This record gives sequence, C-alpha cells and structure tokens, in this order.
Amino acid sequence: MLTFAKQSFSVQVKIKHLEHPGKAYLNYQIGTKLFIDSAILSGETYSFKGVITDPSLAQLSIRDNTVSAKSKMLFYTMVWLEKGAITINSDDPSAKALITGGTLNSDYQKLDASKAPERVKMEVATQRVTDATEEERKSTEFLKKHMQVMKAAMNAAAIKDSLYINTHPNSYLSLYLISNSTTTIPFYKLEQRLKALSKPLQASSTGKELQTTINVLKNREIGGRAPDFTLKNTLDQPVTLSSLHGKFVLLDFWASWCVPCRRENPNVKAAYEHFKDKNFTVLSVSIDAQDAKSKWLAAIKEDHLDWTQLHDAPGGSNQAALLYNVLSIPQNFLIDPSGKIIAKNLRGEELQKRLAELVH
Repeated sequence: MLTFAKQSFSVQVKIKHLEHPGKAYLNYQIGTKLFIDSAILSGETYSFKGVITDPSLAQLSIRDNTVSAKSKMLFYTMVWLEKGAITINSDDPSAKALITGGTLNSDYQKLDASKAPERVKMEVATQRVTDATEEERKSTEFLKKHMQVMKAAMNAAAIKDSLYINTHPNSYLSLYLISNSTTTIPFYKLEQRLKALSKPLQASSTGKELQTTINVLKNREIGGRAPDFTLKNTLDQPVTLSSLHGKFVLLDFWASWCVPCRRENPNVKAAYEHFKDKNFTVLSVSIDAQDAKSKWLAAIKEDHLDWTQLHDAPGGSNQAALLYNVLSIPQNFLIDPSGKIIAKNLRGEELQKRLAELVH
C-alpha cells in the first residue's frame, strides 16, 4: 500500500557536450506552493535534494549563466520527484535524457513514448496550417479537416491514458492523469476513475484536491448553484452575475469567430425580445481574445444583440468560462431567480418553449 508522508528525494543530473556549464533549475509544486531550486556544476554533475509529501512532476532546465529573462536554454526535461535517488543522463543536450530511479519516471517515459505517433500527427497537422495559404485558412472545409485530425490524435492519446489508469490503480501517475483531464471529461467519469484508485491515493492531498474539484464541477450541472463572477461590459464597466438575482437569466457563452454561435444569435434575440418584460434577461459572455475586442463589438452590432454583453478573454483574471467548465461554444445555462441552474444548452424553439413554461 502506498503511504504519503514526508519523503526525501535526490536528483543527480549529468549532461554531456553542453556548450558551456550553465546553471540548473528544478521547478516543482507542493500543494499550492511553488519551489524553484538551483544548482551549479560540480565535477560533471548538478545535484538537488529535497523533501516532498506527494510525488511531484518537476521541470528540470539548464540555462547559461546570463542573469536575464533571455538566458539561453541549454537543456530541458520533465522528471517525477519521488522518494529515493533519481538520475538524469544524456550524451546529447538536444536528445531525450535517460531518467532512472522510481517507478513513476519509468512508467511516465513508457507512456509518453507510446503516444509518439499521436504527437507526430498533431505536429504535421499544425505545420500544415502554418504552411497554408490565407485562402486555405479561411476555408471551413480546410479547418474542419484539421480539427478532425487533431481530435482523432488527442482521442487516441486519451485512450492510452485511460488504459494506463484502468490497469494501474495503485500508481500516482494514474491520479495525475485523472487530475489533468478535469476540463475534458464529465465530472461523473472523473469520480468513477478516482473511486477506482487505491484508498491511499484517494486520501492523498492530490486525491482530496481532485475530489474537491469534482464537487465544484457537480455544482455546474442542473440543480447546482450558478457560481458568481464579475466581468466588464462593452463600456468597460464591471457587471456581476448575482446582480441579476430575482430574474430568470440565460447565461450565454459565445465568440465573434464562432459560426454556430452567430447562427444561434437570432434565436437568442427572439427569446429576449419575447420575454424581456416578463422577468427574464440574457447575459452574454464572449471568449474572444483580448486583442479582438473590435471584432467582438462589431459582431454585437451586426447581430443586433441588445442585452448586456461581457468579455471574458482567455487568460483573464475572472475566467467565467473556466468557472462553468465551458469546453466548447455555443453553450448556455438557464438560471432561475434564486441563482440555481435549471437547464443547459437550450437551442432554437426549445429555448422559447422552456421559457414559456417558466417565465411569467
């Protein structure tokens, strides 16, 4: 059985044929706290020692000695920090290093190697877009084929992750893989996978954090309380969702570049016009990029969207889309006057029909 108490680790790094001896950095996280350790070359080795509770996936880099954000990267790899001695060896800084010590590093490297064909397919597809003409990039068919290739490759890689999880219920790597999929699979599948792991893994700090995340995701489903947020409107004024309590609210996620969203906008507008005087309103949240505000404003004007419009750019401080686990758009949530989610993804006539049943 696995136990998660304080565990000492050591890392020995030996990389041959570096341009010149730089400084090694080890970045890792324990709970919410970030750690950055550094080491200088001693003989032919960089050495690290530390103490962890749960295993941690760390970034190991060697940079030149320039004290600058532009310092040159001489070597980089990911390494699992776990109890005991870990060694990292490479005869070529540009090649993959051999990492030994601990079952996590062994399993992680094997799983990563098994997904090489999927990575190649995604790299080729990405390069194809990079090399495409402007006309090709505007082609719906071209982009559709690109997304099909990317999705197929990601699904194939996810199947390999799932197979590992199913066959390694005692491995911390399984817990890590589940925790990394909270934005791509439904909460009930996450919970099923977590419950299938060993009791010590479930009781670990990472296991408890994952269960907390799952509980939060549950609240984004029908019957859960709509999480509050504050974003800025078209006039850069802050608007808070809870300020609309007392009304039925259709929280609608969209973007100016989203073709299905733009096709659905007339239906949302029709519902707004019909029910706006009957204790109902729409609150739209755009996930347009920060530098695409002009396109967002133009789309609002072009589609005649006369209700409150908010901007939630990726990387912003509030990220309402993340709060609601929005993985694709268009997506909407119907919230009742008490702030509870009572329906999701109502479209076209279905939206008006449901509103007619509820709104008076």
